[in-house]
Amino acid sequence: MKMVGNPPFIRINNIGSRSNGCAIFNLDKGIFVQCGCVFCSLEDFKKKVKKTHGDNKYARQYFAAIDLAKITFEKENK
Repeated sequence: MKMVGNPPFIRINNIGSRSNGCAIFNLDKGIFVQCGCVFCSLEDFKKKVKKTHGDNKYARQYFAAIDLAKITFEKENK
């Protein structure tokens, strides 16, 4: 997989129940997330977060990070 876009990733520190860093990558195969020891597609990460945290504070942090990444990786209309 190859990183694409500018910027090709974002990193957010001190997030979630373990206050880990979370990196979200814009790759040629889609958006992928590396958080702690987890590396998976955005859709799989969202399922893991929902299963683990439901709709608690930590889930809201992760989903806010996902929203930020989606906005960051949007192509601008020119």
